Amino acid sequence: PTVVYASMWQHRRTPWSFSSGLGGSGVYKSTDGGVTWTRLAGGLPTRIGRVGLAVSPANARRVYAAVEGEVNDRGVWRSDDAGATWQRTSNAELVIGRPFYFARIVADPKNADRVYKPDFGISVSDDGGKTFSGLAGAIHGDVHAYWIDPADPEVAYLGDDGGLYSTRDRGATFTHHLTLPLSQFYHVSVDMARPYNVYGGLQDNATWYA
Repeated sequence: PTVVYASMWQHRRTPWSFSSGLGGSGVYKSTDGGVTWTRLAGGLPTRIGRVGLAVSPANARRVYAAVEGEVNDRGVWRSDDAGATWQRTSNAELVIGRPFYFARIVADPKNADRVYKPDFGISVSDDGGKTFSGLAGAIHGDVHAYWIDPADPEVAYLGDDGGLYSTRDRGATFTHHLTLPLSQFYHVSVDMARPYNVYGGLQDNATWYA
């Protein structure tokens, strides 16, 4: 595509502190396929950290941004004119959890007013990001990935610390796919039984043994 959006995140780490959101962090736009870039302002906070971006496939002028910033600046921001001007639409608790970590935002491919915010859980807005409600309480939590079928928005896949889920009703219900060998063990140990048992602690997913 000729028009490209990107966010740049700078941080400083010292032995004593971690500071995200330095002077170079921001939202940038290119209209020549990435050859040159312009930093967007138009109401966006001047000091921001990590930013997640989503351009609506249903309306290319609608751009959503999940912004890490000062307490009064963080949240979901929206542009209706291809990034020229911005307004914050929500700073609800559902959408601001650990913004340096849960930075993704996902636009529905058919409905420009429907947008999803992965976070500790996942929430959805049907009014252009103004109000959000929790989606699918029966998932594990810490949602890092959400992919929507561009041809059929009823179908989506979700990845979190508990594994892979899928939905065929826009997230009203999810199926947990337990047959995939996906896990992140922090530590493994065995006991002295005969035959011995193997124990392991999983990423945010309790302790398991076999």
